[in-house]
Amino acid sequence: TRNADAFTAEFTPEPGTQVLEWLTGKLSDGGETVQLDRPGPLDDSGNVSYVRVDRVNYDNDAPWDIGADETGLSLTKIIENEYGNDFTNWAAGSPTPGGFAIGDSFADWALAAGVSDPNADPDGDGRSNLFEYAFDSDPMTPNNFDLLSLEIFGGNVTAAYDSSILKPDLNVNLESSVDLEQWAIKPTQAGADVREAKLAQELKAFFRLRISQKP
Repeated sequence: TRNADAFTAEFTPEPGTQVLEWLTGKLSDGGETVQLDRPGPLDDSGNVSYVRVDRVNYDNDAPWDIGADETGLSLTKIIENEYGNDFTNWAAGSPTPGGFAIGDSFADWALAAGVSDPNADPDGDGRSNLFEYAFDSDPMTPNNFDLLSLEIFGGNVTAAYDSSILKPDLNVNLESSVDLEQWAIKPTQAGADVREAKLAQELKAFFRLRISQKP
């Protein structure tokens, strides 16, 4: 959006929604191509490559649903895991920025990704399928990115993780320990696109993200 404050005031996105703001350009009401990419493996130069997840070349004329043209409604994907660039898979509906689509769950993601066991690690990158689902990464392609960031300043430690992993069917907890045996959950608060905890620096401390499926 061009104005994050105005967007948030108008639509009231759900907590944890990433709202991105840019200074130039805008999406066209009359039609545009939108593409969603995810980080892929590193190239030969050590740079992150990107893999296309989905794309759509929408329009405000038939055969697209013209009910979303200047009515305040939004083009909404009908079946989340189906191909995006298909007008039959979109319909006019109330805007729900940050809302989770019906059926947006680990089970649906696993079926589309060709995996099943949440604890398995088919690409051998040290991240289980459940973590791959949480971070929207490919379970079949080794990924190299930080799950948790730590910053030490002024005697305090700030531990943070990407708030986009807050999915409706997952429990996500930041935990710390001094002996790798006893772990304590640390309360977090919303930051800029992250959940973070500010803690007093200790002589020795370990941190981890614990992700589990809700019953």
